[in-house]
Amino acid sequence: MFIKQVDRTAVLAWSPTFQQQPFIATGTVSGAMDASFSSNSELELFNVSLQERNTTGSQVASVPVSARFNRLSWSPHGSSIIAGGLEDGTVILWDANKLINGQADSAMIDSKSIYGGPVRGLQFSPHTPFLLAIGSIDAQLSLMDMNDPSKVYMPGPTKSQRLEDVTDLAWNPKVGHILAASSSNGMTVVWDLRAKKEALQFAASGGSGGRGPISSIAWNPDSPNQIVCASEDNAQPLIYSWDLRNAHSPEKSLNGHTKGVLSVAWCPKDSDLLLSSGKDNRTIFWNPKTSEILGELPAKDNWIFDVQ
Repeated sequence: MFIKQVDRTAVLAWSPTFQQQPFIATGTVSGAMDASFSSNSELELFNVSLQERNTTGSQVASVPVSARFNRLSWSPHGSSIIAGGLEDGTVILWDANKLINGQADSAMIDSKSIYGGPVRGLQFSPHTPFLLAIGSIDAQLSLMDMNDPSKVYMPGPTKSQRLEDVTDLAWNPKVGHILAASSSNGMTVVWDLRAKKEALQFAASGGSGGRGPISSIAWNPDSPNQIVCASEDNAQPLIYSWDLRNAHSPEKSLNGHTKGVLSVAWCPKDSDLLLSSGKDNRTIFWNPKTSEILGELPAKDNWIFDVQ
């Protein structure tokens, strides 16, 4: 049974642990309509405290946004910044504390049109405060310094020749200078930011292409060498698990979804728990070490775009 529910067609981000109350940020998702056929886009904050008896999250903030969201990221550090990656290539930064304290009108920190196409990769570094990784179309990969959002720079001297459109980004939880980016051509590239170059590239089928787009990636929170990549391809709706010490082929694949997988999330506190969702309207819990399905949330009547 569910504990809290918020009825939104949205991507989401959990508040970091420094918050006294747990919050969820939601952003109206790109490429989908809700039941009201509204064309509006909003960033919203909800208090989902388990101490409150109501089953609906309490809205604490709502901000209109000019375009719809592909990604949301909430800084894990004390800065309390929420970043949104929009379908029109814009990245917007908000002060989460101002949103929570009812100052939504002055909560925007910065808005920057970086690319000419959708921002599908967006994640704050878990190691370096104020560092945000951004990925978009045509292999565009950038790093933004929150101390000075005007400072946007590439991780290397040239953009990757292996990637097409960036679909997701993930910082390595153990090694601060390692960043992975997945692509619409099935490739995943691992960057060594200290050396300012690509360290590794791999695809499920080998060669220069994959078995359809990789929609989402997640690192093992306990092992810096293990990463999973979700295939959006309806013909191969698999989650590939890679050990990067031998990246010639995946070490295993998780087979349970019947249509393309759209999102994966690895529990940061328990590496034996992986969450996935997809076009088959299912949300599945896995043990990624054994490939066993541990459980499943009740199926919905539409795609599950995002799990966290």
